[in-house]
Amino acid sequence: MKKALLFICLSIAFSFGALAQTAEEYFQRGNTKYQAQDFAGALRDYTTSISLKPNQAQTYYNRAHVQESLKNYAGAMEDYGYAISLNPKYAEAYLERGLLYFGREHYKAAIADFDLAIALKPNYAKAYNNRGLAKYRLKDYQGALADYNQALKLQPQFADALFNRGAANYNLQDRTNACSDWDTAQKLGNKEAGKWKQQYCGRM
Repeated sequence: MKKALLFICLSIAFSFGALAQTAEEYFQRGNTKYQAQDFAGALRDYTTSISLKPNQAQTYYNRAHVQESLKNYAGAMEDYGYAISLNPKYAEAYLERGLLYFGREHYKAAIADFDLAIALKPNYAKAYNNRGLAKYRLKDYQGALADYNQALKLQPQFADALFNRGAANYNLQDRTNACSDWDTAQKLGNKEAGKWKQQYCGRM
């Protein structure tokens, strides 16, 4: 009887280990399918991984990206929330949720998430740029300009931030700096900047 009980206990321990390993395998397989743009397959694998190991913030974060690719924005918002609840210091999850709010035109909620991302990761150039975009949409052009300046201080070759700063400068009646920013952004590969430069600046 004692030997049988020992065998049962060992079997249970082995099963828990197998479950954890299987969750990781499903997670990795979901990553592979996501890279291959098999979003439906990736969603299934991430969901299975979560069912086996539900406390992994990274899996929820990755599944949120898949939900966005499938245009299930409510599901993506929920998954970013789960990722944040499991890891309140997950700066990237705040950034991505902020972008979802931005896409829904909830600019103040977006700014709140970008604020949290920046508080957790002060050198996060993308968060400054995105917060600038939200402030721009609220017509806070000075606030937007300050955020774009900080993004460019952290990442001087940030073409999108240069393009965005050009728009803020233009709305602040600073045509010279606006056109200069668009010119530099175009040279760095931002095609939209060239269109704006042509439309608002003429020949430079």
